[in-house]
Amino acid sequence: MTKKEYECTIGDMRYDCGISQQKLADAIGVSRQTISSIEQHVYEPTITTAIKLARYFNMPVEMLFELHEQPPDKKDGAEKYVQQYERESR
Repeated sequence: MTKKEYECTIGDMRYDCGISQQKLADAIGVSRQTISSIEQHVYEPTITTAIKLARYFNMPVEMLFELHEQPPDKKDGAEKYVQQYERESR
């Protein structure tokens, strides 16, 4: 994922719950800067961090992070790996 390929609602959730970045960071075991970077789309959370955030807010990960689907590029998709395998198998 690159910057802006997903929408993050963590900042909104924090605001609605009256929670500081530091309090959220302490609760899930990351730094305040990590929370800030996730909210600003500078850093993509690991799966573990995303799950911890979802559990903290008691909601599915999909509600905290919404992916913006992009059409697959054939050169970057599975086809690329199939072609590479076929070349190496000869």
